[in-house]
Amino acid sequence: MVMTMIAVNRNAPIAYHFLFAPHSPEPEGVLVDAAGMPVLTDYQAVDWKALAISARSAIDGVVPKGIQLFVADDAADVFEVLNLCPWSVSSHVGRGDFYSRFKTAVAKLEMADMRSGITSLSQYADDYHVNVPSAGRRPPLGGIIITVKFPNASHVGDYLHNVTHALFGQIRRDNGLALGVGDMSPALLSWLENQFGVAYGRRCESYFVGTTRPRPH
Repeated sequence: MVMTMIAVNRNAPIAYHFLFAPHSPEPEGVLVDAAGMPVLTDYQAVDWKALAISARSAIDGVVPKGIQLFVADDAADVFEVLNLCPWSVSSHVGRGDFYSRFKTAVAKLEMADMRSGITSLSQYADDYHVNVPSAGRRPPLGGIIITVKFPNASHVGDYLHNVTHALFGQIRRDNGLALGVGDMSPALLSWLENQFGVAYGRRCESYFVGTTRPRPH
């Protein structure tokens, strides 16, 4: 019976969630437009689907077509990642860091929340958003969940490191949550700058946040 359950688990799909946190350019350390001015964005108008397409293009030819990629339909802004409040009293007290907040939201996801390249994470926005928008707009993106779904858990060992290296410039390690700092895919960098109107650096941090498996019947 135990061996049967192991075989079933290895043949079942599994989704790996990663927190992608792009860096600002060096040595400025800030995210501003070409004129050096800050930019605010309506996150509801962001083309998250375009990010899914760009991220998928980064892993094409690296993994089989059956391995799917999804991006969240929302993100934390850079001040939320830094635990700062630019225009109001801080609301971060007792809320942990940005990693733990995303982990709380990701733990609630089900397989059905991942469709057509998009993960419906915004339904849990209260878990990771701690700053109130300014007139409906937020500072540039500071962290977003990118998900890789394997049709069989047995494929993880063969392809996961290829995915993380292609996207984040880092190879997934077997220990620790942080993958480290690497050079993001040019496809991700292009999408970021087009959507948020600011200059990002090539470097990024990435973290393993958790997995989603099919719910038992």
